[in-house]
Amino acid sequence: MDAFLQQFQHLKIQLEEITSATNNFHNENYIGGGGFGKVYKGEMSHSKGRSMVAIKRLDRRHGQGIPEFLKEITALSRYSHENLISLLGFCYQGDEMILVYDHASRGSLDRYLNSPHLTWSQRLKICLDAAKGLRYLHNPRGTHQRLIHCDVKSANILLDEQWNGKLADFGLSIMGPANEQQSVIVTMAAGTLGYCDPQYAMTHTLTKESDVYSFGVVLFEVLCGRLCCTYSNDRVQQNLVRTWIECYEEKKLNDIIFKDTAILPLEQSALGIFSDIAYRCLKESREDRPRMAEVVIELATALQYQKGNVNVTVNGHPIPSSQHVDQGNVNVTVNGHPIPDRLVKKAEKLAGPVRPGDYWYDPGAGFWGMMGCPCRGIIPVIFLIINFFIVKFDLQYHLIVQCEPQI
Repeated sequence: MDAFLQQFQHLKIQLEEITSATNNFHNENYIGGGGFGKVYKGEMSHSKGRSMVAIKRLDRRHGQGIPEFLKEITALSRYSHENLISLLGFCYQGDEMILVYDHASRGSLDRYLNSPHLTWSQRLKICLDAAKGLRYLHNPRGTHQRLIHCDVKSANILLDEQWNGKLADFGLSIMGPANEQQSVIVTMAAGTLGYCDPQYAMTHTLTKESDVYSFGVVLFEVLCGRLCCTYSNDRVQQNLVRTWIECYEEKKLNDIIFKDTAILPLEQSALGIFSDIAYRCLKESREDRPRMAEVVIELATALQYQKGNVNVTVNGHPIPSSQHVDQGNVNVTVNGHPIPDRLVKKAEKLAGPVRPGDYWYDPGAGFWGMMGCPCRGIIPVIFLIINFFIVKFDLQYHLIVQCEPQI
């Protein structure tokens, strides 16, 4: 143990400094806790200077032992990203195992799921932040190992003063070579009930897609404004994930989405993208779940729609527009970038609402109505970015247009 920790000597903090910063772990400094132990706040010097910090005092009586302690130190000393909580130091003296982090002053995301003070733009931004952190762990740059978090949940997404989301709690994480398809056999319980990949219960294996499933649960928690489960004596009383999936499939999102008159509603295009990627994360087959790189792109797009920052034109005319445009040579651009006709897909796959009278564009034949009639002109209704796969060097877009039947 001592020999292993020698490589992290620059992070070592004396117990006396920690007890001084927390006033000997006084209740006034207590900010939270759970099965892992207790968390205190205090101001102290550390490897990056001096600031307010969060001090996690692990409790061995509740199963928090040396393996979790070492995993946390190893993971957070190796991986550095703006959307991961920063480890500032540790203490291992006598029976004490203590970890020192940046202080996330606003606490964890689970506290704000039903808050009327958290706007939809803030909710989407926090989800995007967490997705970026998870993407980095799954596809690290500058290291030769990827990391499976194994305990993604809203309680492990911390928020700083500016509401930036940061992934935390790496005590259950698993490392492996980034150039291999990682599948890890786990014999002990891993993760938190309600968030765990259903495939894990059958196979006892974890992959990065297991994290994707857990993140999908978090996305639905944000969408619905409540935790996925209710617990009693550490047992799940009610699991809402299956209900959420069914509501999505039956197009009943309005029955479950968080509503509060104090905040502006979620914009329809943003809702379509957000709910679609959340649903795909929860696919039963791991092969059908998106990569975190794709999740990041979808959430970024949803956030832009919520903020109204997507500028779409058809032949130079901004959407929405009531002006008809000739059928020939239709040029569609998003934020100034032209979209090739061959990449326009059928409107049936669009996440947003498709109304009677909407039409789709066939690049080989022009604009056609749903009853097969050709169109003379179009009225732009909505243009929705579905994916922008940088890694594939490809684009996929959806377009809804309304047509006038040719006379």
